[in-house]
Amino acid sequence: MSPPQLMSGGDEDEIDVLYRTALDDGHEGIMIKDPPRSPPYTPGVRGKFWVKIKPAVDTIDLVVTGAEWGEGKRAHIFGSFLLSCLGEDGSFIPLSKVATGFSDEALQEMYAALSGLVISEEGKQVHVEPQIVVEVGYAEVQKSPSYAGGFALRFPRFIRLRDDKSPDEIESLRMIEERFTAQSAR
Repeated sequence: MSPPQLMSGGDEDEIDVLYRTALDDGHEGIMIKDPPRSPPYTPGVRGKFWVKIKPAVDTIDLVVTGAEWGEGKRAHIFGSFLLSCLGEDGSFIPLSKVATGFSDEALQEMYAALSGLVISEEGKQVHVEPQIVVEVGYAEVQKSPSYAGGFALRFPRFIRLRDDKSPDEIESLRMIEERFTAQSAR
């Protein structure tokens, strides 16, 4: 991976070349900011004098099979969620956790929906009946030894609840493998 480039000014074509080069080098995107007025970039902190430019994300429908109690302002509700895809035998195979993209209202809604579905708790981990389907955005599918299916989502982000879908309508592990193969070919 090449180090980030600094650029002063630049026209649209120059910026497009820099953007495509950053993506080809494996970066998430580029940052454009107004240096005289902008404080230094701090990951995870929003700023009004800079903007991230990165590709649109793909989305996927998965079922919630677990949760973890939150910390800080999320201490009284679930703060992250374990998402699973559908196995060929109808089982649910863990694929990713998601903790970003939630408004305070969406977190409350998720907590309310999952509270009655709790199967067991082990410390901060909560196992729930697989009934709640969510749409999640992600940057790419990557191989992962951390999850039973061998894949994980990179930069997963909650998009919305899918109360119009049932757990048997979610993405299958075979579909996840096909997504991985297709993106690897690009």
